[in-house]
Amino acid sequence: MKSSSTNNNNKKFHLIINGDKRSSYLFVIATIPVLVGITGAFWDLTYHTLNKVDTFFQPAHLVIYNSIFAALLIGIVIALKTRYLSLAIISGIQLATGFTDLMWHNAFGFDSFLSPPHTALVITAVLQPWLLFRKLCELDSEIGKVVSLGTLWLSITFLLLEFSLASNRTEITSFYIIPPQIVSLIVSALMMPILSVLIAVTSRSIGIKHIYVSCIYFAAIAISTLISNYYVTFTMPFLIVGTIIPAIIYDKYERLGSILFAAAWIITYAPYSFRIIIYAINGQIFGTSHTFTLSYSLAGYYPTLVLMGIASGSIFYYLYTRYNLPKILLTMTNQITPRNKQR
Repeated sequence: MKSSSTNNNNKKFHLIINGDKRSSYLFVIATIPVLVGITGAFWDLTYHTLNKVDTFFQPAHLVIYNSIFAALLIGIVIALKTRYLSLAIISGIQLATGFTDLMWHNAFGFDSFLSPPHTALVITAVLQPWLLFRKLCELDSEIGKVVSLGTLWLSITFLLLEFSLASNRTEITSFYIIPPQIVSLIVSALMMPILSVLIAVTSRSIGIKHIYVSCIYFAAIAISTLISNYYVTFTMPFLIVGTIIPAIIYDKYERLGSILFAAAWIITYAPYSFRIIIYAINGQIFGTSHTFTLSYSLAGYYPTLVLMGIASGSIFYYLYTRYNLPKILLTMTNQITPRNKQR
């Protein structure tokens, strides 16, 4: 009897483990359309720069909304198999928000980057990878944690760009709002360095190497922005120095790497950072065709901006070491590993 009971318990345990593995695979698959969607969103910025857009159904939008629809379908499958409803719900809301954006365009014409439907879309684009990241940490899927955290980095970056990047009004733009200069400065010089450090320390806290996460970020920006826009392709080395190099150093020397990430924010978020800086400081709005000129003409401001980045990033890193902020911010108490423990 005792032996039979033990065998039944082992069988149940085996089923639970296999169920977790199957769930893990489903959630990892779900990260793919979410990653493709945010990459498409960055391509949308590029597409608007290089083309005169007179229709809502342009290629970048098709990539975005097909990705949302794919995420919704996978979310429904996950909900049916695991009763995890969050991904399906947020993807459904995002798809509905996209329809609202279409109705907004039909009612008011084309709008600026900062608009109510765009903001709603970007917020849901942040929530998707955040939910997946939390669940994949719970399932302890290493590849899932890497892809979802890299996607989360991209999504939050896109949100920060919405509140810092200004564009000129065109003849087809009927709804036009741009962020105030001071907001643009705070978001870029203070919040972008903090974001870089947050993603790095979160990588270490969940036991993955940050270089893998940085490669996800680098690849998405390189494909969607640098390769597809000849005006900014020259910034490819900047992006490598601002993402890959600090990540390699961070995985070996945490404090030094966090300082480098904070200091390198200008090139980490290139090519957008150059246009943001000139607008935040002088109120001037330039297109991407002026990126090369801006990259060297702003050199006099770089020391101050780098110091601002180091200050904000260092303060955040201090708070992290004192209060373990990733545990608080991402509410993953059971999944945070010791800070000095790497796989």
